[in-house]
Amino acid sequence: MPRPGVIAVTRPDFDLATHYGSAWFSLVIDAARRRGFTVVDLHRGAATRVEVERALASMDPELFTGVGHGSASVFTGHLLDPIFRACVNDGQLRDRVVYLLSCLTGRRLGPSMVRKGCRAYVGYREVYGFVIDLRYRDRPLEDPYARAFMEQSNAIPLTLIDGGTVGEAVQRSISVAGRWIRYWERQGTRVGMLVAMWLRHNIGALTLLGDESARIAAPVRLGLRGPLALAAVGAVAALSTVLAPPPGRGV
Repeated sequence: MPRPGVIAVTRPDFDLATHYGSAWFSLVIDAARRRGFTVVDLHRGAATRVEVERALASMDPELFTGVGHGSASVFTGHLLDPIFRACVNDGQLRDRVVYLLSCLTGRRLGPSMVRKGCRAYVGYREVYGFVIDLRYRDRPLEDPYARAFMEQSNAIPLTLIDGGTVGEAVQRSISVAGRWIRYWERQGTRVGMLVAMWLRHNIGALTLLGDESARIAAPVRLGLRGPLALAAVGAVAALSTVLAPPPGRGV
């Protein structure tokens, strides 16, 4: 069985989309470490199939999460190295909770994981797109457009490390997205409507499979018993291998 209090995070960083996602997950890692979790940070060149499989075998994390480009059957890492393929090696996620910030994996890879014993999978069955301000491409955590997407995605792993269930994590993500949708629609700007459109699209694609009541155990602590925009400055990034148009226009 997976070890309580251990999580693994895969963070490729080789293009605009993964650069942003990697930065977002750095906040999750910081929060998890403050709560006493052991975090396996598979960053950049460590975000490969070989390194992920080594981490699963040696550290046996209860939560596997991270960012990567994806397709219906494949979740990739650094430089598009295929980390998990449906019906090939996804059985390694048996008994774990999984959240993938990636396009399309909710179609076949997520269901395949759950059939092979993954306790719960959370991901997206359509393209995951987000709006950025290109002036902040080197400071993604300061990007005012991307913040809404960061908070929507991070709400899932942050809820889990705070002791919430998978179902509660998804509901929290939906709630955060709703708050940002209302905020950006009130701005009455073109970029605001674009942000709101993509948030709504992503939440519509959000997929939970498996046990909604699943939780990850808190770390064991010494002395305690038990586990405790488009325009000149904007762009849309998507976590698939092909940049997608806004939802509603087709692929």
